[in-house]
Amino acid sequence: AQHLLASGSQGRALSLLEECAQHQLDNGLPKDAATTFELAEQASTSDADRFRSMTGRIAALRRAADWTELARVVEPAIELSAKSSMVWSRHSDLELLHIEVQWWTEAAPESSLDRALSCVNDETATASHRISAAMLSMIISANLARLRELTPILQTVEALPQTSVEDRINALSVTMIYHTEAGDLDVALASAEALISAERERGSVRGLTRALRFASYPLRCLGDYSTAMTLLRESLELAERHLLVGDAASASDSIVNMCLEQDDIPAAQRWVARAKKWSSLVRAKYARTSPSINDALIALAAGDYGAVESLIDADLDAHFRDPVIRQKMLNLSVLIRLFSHKAEISRLALACELLGDVLRRAATIGRLDYVVGSYAAGLVTLGHSKSAVEFVHSYLRDQRRDRSMPSRHLESLVAEGGLR
Repeated sequence: AQHLLASGSQGRALSLLEECAQHQLDNGLPKDAATTFELAEQASTSDADRFRSMTGRIAALRRAADWTELARVVEPAIELSAKSSMVWSRHSDLELLHIEVQWWTEAAPESSLDRALSCVNDETATASHRISAAMLSMIISANLARLRELTPILQTVEALPQTSVEDRINALSVTMIYHTEAGDLDVALASAEALISAERERGSVRGLTRALRFASYPLRCLGDYSTAMTLLRESLELAERHLLVGDAASASDSIVNMCLEQDDIPAAQRWVARAKKWSSLVRAKYARTSPSINDALIALAAGDYGAVESLIDADLDAHFRDPVIRQKMLNLSVLIRLFSHKAEISRLALACELLGDVLRRAATIGRLDYVVGSYAAGLVTLGHSKSAVEFVHSYLRDQRRDRSMPSRHLESLVAEGGLR
C-alpha cells in the first residue's frame, strides 16, 4: 500500500488497506485492524472514503474494547458526518456510541445518562433510535442507582413500535433489566430467555454473548446459580473464540463475582486469572477497578489484611464520589472490614455512614448480601449491635428482592438476633 501511495495510486492503495483491515478484523485482530483502518483514513482523498475508513476503525476499536482511543475517534467521525451530510441527523448511531464511550470511560457518567434520556424522550427521533437509547439508559441508570428513571424508560419503550429484529431485541433487554433491578424476577427471567432465543435466531455472536450474560443476573437473584454459570461459561467461550475483548472481560468477571456471592473462594481463585487476562486488554478505568475488588474480597476471605491494604484505595472521599453503585458499595464493604480488623474506629464510623446512605438509596437492586453483611458487621464493631440486627431484619423483610437463600454473612446476624 505504501508503494502504491508513493506511485500515486491512491485508489488502489485505499482498496488494499481496507481489504487488509477487514481481513484482520474478521480473523480476531481488532487492534491491528484499527491501525490499518487509520492508514486507510490517511490515504483517503474524499470525505466519503475518509468516513468509511473511520467507521471501520471505530468498529475495530469497539471490538478491542479500546474505549480510550474510541473517545478520540468518535467526535471527529460525528463532525465529518455532519459536514458531509452523508449519514448525519440530530440523532444517529454515532451519537449513541459517543454516549456509551462517555459512560465506559467514566468521563461524565451523569451527563451520559442525561444525554441518553434526551434521546429516549425526543419524539422527533426514530423509534429505533429511541429504543436503542433506552437500552443504554437502562444500563447506566441501574449502574448509577438512579432507579426513578427506570419506570419511565420502560413505559416509553412499551409505547413505541418495534419494526425490526433489533428493535425487539433492544426492547427485550430493556424489559429484562427493569424487572431484574426493580420489578418481577419471573418476568425478568422470561424476557432473558426470549432475548437469548432472539439472538440465537439472529445469529449475532456479540449479541448472543451479551444476552447470555444478561440472563445470568435474574438467575442469580432467583438462586439458580448452576444455570447462571452455564450461561456465563457459554458467553465467555463465545467471546474468547471471537476475541470480543470487552464481552470476555465482563463474562469472566461475572463468573468471579458469582463464585464470591456463593462464598466459593477456591472457585473464585481459579477463575480470577482468566478474568484478569481479559480485563488487562480493556482500556477503561472499570476494567482495572473490578479485578482489584475481586482480589481484595479473596484476600479478606483468606485473612490476608496486608494484601487488602495494597489492593484498595483507603481514600473514603474518592469512594464517596464514585458514581458506579456496586463498585462503590463493594469498595466501602472491603474498607469496613479492614478498618474493623485494624480497630480504626473513626474511619470505620465514616465508612459505615457512607455505606448506610448508599444502601438506603439502593438496597432493592439485588445481589447485595455481602454489602449488607459488611455494613452490619461494621455497626457491631462500633457497638451498635441492635441497630445492625434491626437493619438486617428490615432488609430481609422489606427490601431484599432476591429469592436465593440469604448469605451466611446475614444468616449469622439473623440467628444472633433471634429473628429466625
